[in-house]
Amino acid sequence: MATFVNEPKLALAMLTLGSLGTAVSDVVVDSIVVERARGEGQNMAGQLQSICWASAAVGGLVSAYFSGSLLQDFGPR
Repeated sequence: MATFVNEPKLALAMLTLGSLGTAVSDVVVDSIVVERARGEGQNMAGQLQSICWASAAVGGLVSAYFSGSLLQDFGPR
């Protein structure tokens, strides 16, 4: 966004598009979990859901960790 967004309306559109992508991917992952857990017991469904949430948390931590070094190397723009 920092390279081509110069207007507030375009920034809002890009943020909305990013949020939409996150929501779509979350729905797809949840549907895969439902498919995999359909034949299994309740315990397996809980484990799959925990793995999904743990993966999202680890991804968030890794991106937060590296965002500082990227900001330092490339600057805010």
